Amino acid sequence: MHSDLERVITLQRLDSAAHDAQRRLADEPARAQALDGRLEAARQRLASAKDRLAENQNARRAIEKEVAVHQGRLSKFRDQAMAVKTNQEYHAVQKEIGFAQTEIKTLEDRILERMLEADDLTSRLKRADTDLAAEQKAVDSRGSPRRHLHDLPRPPSPAGVQHGQGQRRHHAMRQLSAHSLLLAGGRVSHARQRPANSSVKQGPSVSVPQLPAVTSP
Repeated sequence: MHSDLERVITLQRLDSAAHDAQRRLADEPARAQALDGRLEAARQRLASAKDRLAENQNARRAIEKEVAVHQGRLSKFRDQAMAVKTNQEYHAVQKEIGFAQTEIKTLEDRILERMLEADDLTSRLKRADTDLAAEQKAVDSRGSPRRHLHDLPRPPSPAGVQHGQGQRRHHAMRQLSAHSLLLAGGRVSHARQRPANSSVKQGPSVSVPQLPAVTSP
């Protein structure tokens, strides 16, 4: 009784595992499509982060070039300020110097903004790269439910039940041997029931004459 209960429990577990594997097999196309979609989205985020960082760096280099131009003009105006001879020329040169300094200050503020943005974009790029690696790992480690169905353990065979061609053949040979023994036993029993002198021929019967009775005088 205890072994039968264990078999029932084992079969219930196998049935549940098989049902779960079948469900996963049915959901596999949608699951694969979802994983591929997430992987593609991660790739797009990484590409977008790289593009934005590259754009930031290009814009920063362009601003730095403008700063270099204004710094050259500022240096030129300062040299001119040392050579002016009238107050009018001096005030004109000072006006150009102030304008150049203002432009440089504005451009340097823009460079600082680009630098802060670059720090944020670099962090986003690292996160996007990490997310892409995680999504790729999830896709690579995706298992097939068919393998889970194949790997399900087989339930133990109940006592007295034979499985497989070899076991069925062995069972048939045992039945044939038992049948042959039964027939042989029947022939021996029939031979034992026959009389012992049934095979001996009997000779002709001999009649014994009866003597007449003797009477007393």
